[in-house]
Amino acid sequence: MRLALVSLLAATLMGAPALAQTPTPPTAAPSVAAPAPTTTVAPAPMAPAPMAPDPAAPAPMAPAAPPAPVLPPPPEPVTDPLALQVIATLENVCIPATNGGDLNQIARAQGFRRTGGNTYTLNLRGVTYSVVIQPPPPGGRTCEVVFEYPVDTFTPVIVAVHQWALGRAMTLRDPFRTTSDLQRDVRSWERDADALVVVSEKKADGTPVGRNRQDRARMLFQRR
Repeated sequence: MRLALVSLLAATLMGAPALAQTPTPPTAAPSVAAPAPTTTVAPAPMAPAPMAPDPAAPAPMAPAAPPAPVLPPPPEPVTDPLALQVIATLENVCIPATNGGDLNQIARAQGFRRTGGNTYTLNLRGVTYSVVIQPPPPGGRTCEVVFEYPVDTFTPVIVAVHQWALGRAMTLRDPFRTTSDLQRDVRSWERDADALVVVSEKKADGTPVGRNRQDRARMLFQRR
């Protein structure tokens, strides 16, 4: 009996405080902030896909080829008798002689005959000009030829010599005139060690200087 009472008291004492406590009101849940509105970005428009070439369309035209360069006309053939003789003397006498050949043999083979002062003169019948090869200087690297011809007929010779020089890649220097004792018109061409000079001569007053009232010119070819 006593044991049952003790147990009851123990149970009562243990439960009494819990019955005496004031119930705690429930704690309110923390408020949650509303989410910020999100901005929706529209996607960029897609570029249209390239169209496939139409097989029926004509092929693109190839670019036109550039026009061909216009070449200058070929030089006129030399027909003037004196011009032909000047070129022949240059090629058949002066060049081989300045290359170490024997001038006496070379000149005679071309129809020249030896005259006074170790000059060589070409005498042709029916021509109006004369050609005289001057004595070579020591070393034989220069060939000088003097021409006399009718007044004011030397232009075809200048043209022919210029064409000859250009054909050998020689460069024309600026022509000039001197008027000291004679009126001399000087034209010259050069390439490497070769030099070609043509000098037409008149008196200072422009009248003929040669014999028989003819004009005169001299040509010098030099291997340096």
